[in-house]
Amino acid sequence: FVEDGVYFPEPDCLESIRDLIRFLRADGADLLVRRCCGQHNVVGSDLIPIIKTKDLKDDMFDLALRLAANLCQPSTVSLHGKAPETKEQFAMLKQLEENLTRAKLACADKGLFTVLRNKLNHFFVETTWDDRNEEQRLVMERIVVFIRYMFSITPVDIDDKRTTYDSSSHDRLVEAAIDAGLDTLLMEISKDRREREFHLSILEIFALMLKEHRPEDLVSAEHGRSEEEKKKTEAELQQIVENQRSTMEEMKRKIMGKRHTNFAGSYTVRGMKAVNANYDIVINKAVKDVNAMDFLETRKAKKRTPANRRPFECSQRTFLSSIEIRLKIKGFVTRLIDDAYNRLMKTTKEAAFDSRRSVGQRQADLHYYLLQRFCVQFARLAKMRAEKVSYSLGVDGFHQVQVQLDNYLELAKQEKKEGRRYGLRAQFALSAYKELILFHQYMLDSGTEEEKEDASSACKHILRMDEYRDLSTNLMRGFMPGVLSKTFLRELVLVNHHYFRLLERSHKAGILTQVTKKTRVRKHKGGGKKKADKGGDEEMVVNDEEAEERARQKEVNEQLDGMKETAAEDMWDEMEEKVKSILRGEEAESVEVRPIEVLLEVDDDVHQQFAMLRIQRALRAGRALDAVSLYHAARALWPSEGAFGARDMPLEDEANELKAILVTDLKQVSGELAVAEQKMEESTAVKSGGAEDEEHDEEYDSEAEDDDAKYERREVDFDFKAHVNAFARNDILKWYVYLLGDFESNAAELNHALVKMLHRVAFDLDLHPRVYMVSLFMVLEKLRQKLAGRTNQELKRSAFYEIYQFGFHLLKKFFGTFSTIGADMGAEALFWKTPQAAYEIQYGYGSYSAVKEEEKDTWTEELDDELRSLHAEYKDMDERPEGMDIVDYIENSLSRERTRRQILKKMKRLCLDTMGANASKGSVRDRQFPMIELKEIAEAFAQADDKQEGEDLPSYCKRLLEERGKGVHSRAKIVKQLTYTGVVWEKIRKERPLKEWSEGLQTELAALKDQWDEEEPEEKAKIDIASYVHRRLSEKRPRREVERYLEKMGVVV
Repeated sequence: FVEDGVYFPEPDCLESIRDLIRFLRADGADLLVRRCCGQHNVVGSDLIPIIKTKDLKDDMFDLALRLAANLCQPSTVSLHGKAPETKEQFAMLKQLEENLTRAKLACADKGLFTVLRNKLNHFFVETTWDDRNEEQRLVMERIVVFIRYMFSITPVDIDDKRTTYDSSSHDRLVEAAIDAGLDTLLMEISKDRREREFHLSILEIFALMLKEHRPEDLVSAEHGRSEEEKKKTEAELQQIVENQRSTMEEMKRKIMGKRHTNFAGSYTVRGMKAVNANYDIVINKAVKDVNAMDFLETRKAKKRTPANRRPFECSQRTFLSSIEIRLKIKGFVTRLIDDAYNRLMKTTKEAAFDSRRSVGQRQADLHYYLLQRFCVQFARLAKMRAEKVSYSLGVDGFHQVQVQLDNYLELAKQEKKEGRRYGLRAQFALSAYKELILFHQYMLDSGTEEEKEDASSACKHILRMDEYRDLSTNLMRGFMPGVLSKTFLRELVLVNHHYFRLLERSHKAGILTQVTKKTRVRKHKGGGKKKADKGGDEEMVVNDEEAEERARQKEVNEQLDGMKETAAEDMWDEMEEKVKSILRGEEAESVEVRPIEVLLEVDDDVHQQFAMLRIQRALRAGRALDAVSLYHAARALWPSEGAFGARDMPLEDEANELKAILVTDLKQVSGELAVAEQKMEESTAVKSGGAEDEEHDEEYDSEAEDDDAKYERREVDFDFKAHVNAFARNDILKWYVYLLGDFESNAAELNHALVKMLHRVAFDLDLHPRVYMVSLFMVLEKLRQKLAGRTNQELKRSAFYEIYQFGFHLLKKFFGTFSTIGADMGAEALFWKTPQAAYEIQYGYGSYSAVKEEEKDTWTEELDDELRSLHAEYKDMDERPEGMDIVDYIENSLSRERTRRQILKKMKRLCLDTMGANASKGSVRDRQFPMIELKEIAEAFAQADDKQEGEDLPSYCKRLLEERGKGVHSRAKIVKQLTYTGVVWEKIRKERPLKEWSEGLQTELAALKDQWDEEEPEEKAKIDIASYVHRRLSEKRPRREVERYLEKMGVVV
């Protein structure tokens, strides 16, 4: 029991705690023990007072801490990460949450956090590494987990009703932790790279401390209530007053006057007789609400959207704390960004997105983005230097968020039951992406010259790459209402708005003129030689540049490898401090370095020697950051070898090892590396040459069809209007209109973004028929009713004046179109319009088809005359171009671009001789080709003695024609001419290299073969061995691979 703040334990207190821990470990599926402990608030009434007791024994503290952490764990952990499905499970979840909120109120105690801080400080600061033991470290882990569990408990229901001058349960918890100095100690731990296993929990604690606050509230806390905050509060109160006034006026209209009238509403009730049985009874009743009198059709049951496909809200809960608490939290965030942010985000990045996280840390990636978004936004609003949050900025920051966002949405589509969980993560990632865009805009506007240069480089990258340009359209077109929340949709609109602003700004300034576009590379059978001839000069230039670069690098490496030991020691004296600063973590190491070249066919110990040579070359070249990064990457690759140090070795030992690598003579290793690289280049050249032969031949193996599609990037001119036109789609515009329907509750920034995009489509692109929709007009009517009776000056001061202006001009266009088309426009406004329908509304019905017909037949008289003259010119030629028929000649010479098929069609209309040409280019026999020599060579091929090994008929003909001076002809052309003359020849089937199977799969194949041999003859007659094995393999493989492995085993397939 507790008396005067002191807890007096019973004699069996220690054993009772042990029993409770044992009972919780054996708790059943109904979690009866946990719920009973929560109902009696064991954490608040017993455990916390025990932990706060002075001179408490270590074993008692450890047991009380274990039980408190166990009882405070999130309900999702208690349910083993499974969502409740039955009513009983939902009731149990609700009871668990109520128990946790009671425990949260008890945890908001400065004395508790002081005890926990002292324990952590004693272990991490006062105790040296040699004096620590595993048992103490385990207690520290429990303390950190207990703190994380405390902050993860959901807020109390009464917190929503508290005023600004009152403190919520979460604020009390945060204030107690800050007053106890826990935040400062956790930052110190997060800066020590040796305590990396605690960093992820510390990141989650920081994120949970800030989850109910907004950066703008903290930044403005220093100046008290600013004028902007006062105006905002006044506007909110004014809005409440207006809503109440409109409600009161509506109620007054419904309430009848005191004087009764029999003429307010009279009707008869059929089937109910009056005093006179010959008449129905007459009822006099006032009509209180005219709108309630409606047609029967509107009172029918409407179609209901299933619950799993309805839009839902998932906004982050925020609370405006008092000035005192906001100032404390602001100081905490400032210290975090100044001292620990970059290091903490770097060391936890890999662990936060690791798929092997425990159930208790399933939301680590969500908290990672929450803290990133909060700190980046705080740094922007507080006008802090970009270097304070540099780890999250730049191209790498954008790329990491974009990749994770795509990954979350893909998982949401695949795992339907967990869709909302991944949708929530996508929402937090999108918020972080938005803040990155805003911070780079801030750097461009208010940063230093260096910051402006960095921001310009990053913005140029995200504007040029189509992955970022098409992000908003792809997300909006694939928006899933039952999986992604309305908050995600709002964030997406804002992201698109800020990205558009950046895009338009760069385009108008002339910075963005070309962008990259990813296109699919289509494989063509044949024609490879033509492509090679066409791009031969370019490839030669590229190869020459690569050869020159390799030669230069080789010369540099020889100079570095030949450095004397004295020169290396002098160099170490100059760069020692730089290396130690990197080892201390003052600079972020590169994560993209590779200590080995995986294509080198050498043993593992030789790979280690090559990695050490790479580190030495980086040191001798003055690239200290690359050297340390390679050193740590090699250690991670060979953790047990010890060649690159141990994980927890002191900084001085690491620096001495790097110095030893710098001064060591590794000339012999350099020679071995040169030999291995030469073998690798020869092997690669042979493989790539074989691949090119297969690509350019017409005799493909069946396995070639299984290859993945390849893509290439090319530069294209950027058209801003074409990019805006990508948003003029029904599946995008409907979401903008949907969000605009909540204009009263939307933020001013969101309303501006919605109207801006609709304005771009309707007026900038002149596609106003695309937004002629009754749903949009109903929103405008709702706005008209809200602004009814206001003067022009009051309208201009209204927060919805921009929507009012847009609606005014849009309706002006609509009624102008209505006067032209007539009543049909009413039906058109009920449906979203296709491009054809929108065009015909704007320019008249039937105009779209007429324009298309005009585009099809665009041959003018001048083009007809030009075609006739080119035809006559080709006929009069004595020596016609080799490999070019009449259509090729006309196609290349016409002043306007026309396809081969169009030219042939026009020639037939003009009654011109096509001279054997047809629509398939190159199918006509080339009259300049040496056919006589080709026939002679083909007839002599069978008995020829000068055939080279592996040479077939087309290759033999190609070589002899070149030797006889009959010109250089492609293999594809020779094959076509042989086919034209009717020469029959045997094609050589080229097999691709057989893919290596795992040892287990080969063993399984041998067992299936033995099983086949034991089958009865009548069973073997029903199915061949290849099909038998192919169907039963545990891992699916192409049938051709199965056949080839069976043939290697001596089986005749």
